[in-house]
Amino acid sequence: MVRNQLSQIFVLANEFKEGDLNVGGTRDDHVRREARHALAGLLLGDIARADFVEDQVTEALHRSLDPQLAGEVAHLTVAEFKRILLSPQGASWIKRHRDGVSSEATAAVVKAAELNPTQAAQGYYNLGAVYTNRGRTKEAGDAFLKATEINPQMAQAWYQLGISYFGAPATIPDAVGVLEKFLVLQPTGPDADAAKALIEAAKASTPTGFKSERQIELDKQAAEKAEREKAAKEKATPAGKQKKQ
Repeated sequence: MVRNQLSQIFVLANEFKEGDLNVGGTRDDHVRREARHALAGLLLGDIARADFVEDQVTEALHRSLDPQLAGEVAHLTVAEFKRILLSPQGASWIKRHRDGVSSEATAAVVKAAELNPTQAAQGYYNLGAVYTNRGRTKEAGDAFLKATEINPQMAQAWYQLGISYFGAPATIPDAVGVLEKFLVLQPTGPDADAAKALIEAAKASTPTGFKSERQIELDKQAAEKAEREKAAKEKATPAGKQKKQ
């Protein structure tokens, strides 16, 4: 399959967003399902050999793949790769083969279909591990965040999410709350001291008075909630009822 055909399948398999039509996307759910079905049958080897984007970063990532490990996983389809990620052996398999899995192959798993809810947290955690190894910290962070949303008690997902936030200056402040959450779940253990050190490093790198976009949004939600509660209390008081009359 040529590069243009692969690229088109990837685009059509995406969840629709405004602007996707300009790059070949679709609003048609039937077409999207068909594209995901086609994506699930693609071989990891074919995906790895396709140059979706011709730039130095992509070329460097492809060169960093371990040829032997890439050969070991080349025969797997995207659907088979997904089943491995969701299996009890998924974490150990990723640890062994992650240097042979391309970023595009990992993206294909996400696009092919929604992960099984009962196994999704571990599946997204494993995806995050692949992205981390490929140097894609933003995508890794998104995967680890999804894992924490599905299973808030998954301590290691919080820890890895905190580490991923150090991948960009703008998200470093977000690491503080995330790593503090990890320490609540796992106050002792091999990663506890490292988490504490990372928290101090994040605080030290954050300008005084600076708030991340995430924190600004949380503050806004808290303020709106406080206003609603205040209005409800005023409405419940005798004076409030009299005003209403």
